[in-house]
Formats: sequence, structure tokens, C-alpha cells
Amino acid sequence: MTAHRLVWSAGVVVLVFASLAAVIVASALPAGYDFHAYWLAGRNLMTGAPLYPNATTILGLPDEFRYVPIVAIVFVPFALLPYSVALALWIGIELAIAAAVGRSSVLFHRHGAHGLPPDTSSSWASSLR
Repeated sequence: MTAHRLVWSAGVVVLVFASLAAVIVASALPAGYDFHAYWLAGRNLMTGAPLYPNATTILGLPDEFRYVPIVAIVFVPFALLPYSVALALWIGIELAIAAAVGRSSVLFHRHGAHGLPPDTSSSWASSLR
């Protein structure tokens, strides 16, 4: 077995185990468990409700927002949507980012740091002159 095949085989094994671990963890929690806290933070920011529980609240409860207030601003557009629609959109964004990272990793592996075949990168670079 060549080194190239060995690396790809190891990658496939890691991917399978990581996928199984993700399924196990995801099945233990409801869909959007963390996102619900972010969505609520965006809604609370819009309505003026407090972002954080009071000082006597036990930490680690569901729907607990734990970030600096500026992070809640990112979730205001999602808070304008019904929760189920916002969650579907959030999952779609996560999947698109994961696909882009995966594609970038494959391109990097195939073509090096620039992610482009050598002939493409040289013609691209020459067009800048």
C-alpha cells in the first residue's frame, strides 16, 4: 500500500468514527439545542429583555446565553423568523460551510496551498501583470 493510499484510508477511518460520534451526540440532544439559546438572545435583544439570567440562577441550564452581548447582534436576523425556519436556515448555513471546508481540503490536498492546478494558478498570476 502506498503512502498516499494509507493517508486516505486513515482519513476515511477518522471520518467514519467522527460521523458516528456526531450521530451519537446529536441523538442525545434535541435539534437546535444550542441554537435555541442564540435565537432567544437575538429576540431578547430586540425586545429589551435581559440577555442573561439573574445572579441566583444555576449555570448550565437550557437556553442559557453565555457570550458577550455583541454576539447576540448576529442572531437578530434569525430572531425575526419563526424558530423552525431560523433553525433550518442555520443548519443550511452550517452544512454549506462544512461543504466549503471539505472542498477546500480536497483542493489543498490535490493542488497544494493555492488550491488551484499549477497551470491555472500560473495563468491567473500572469493575468495580474
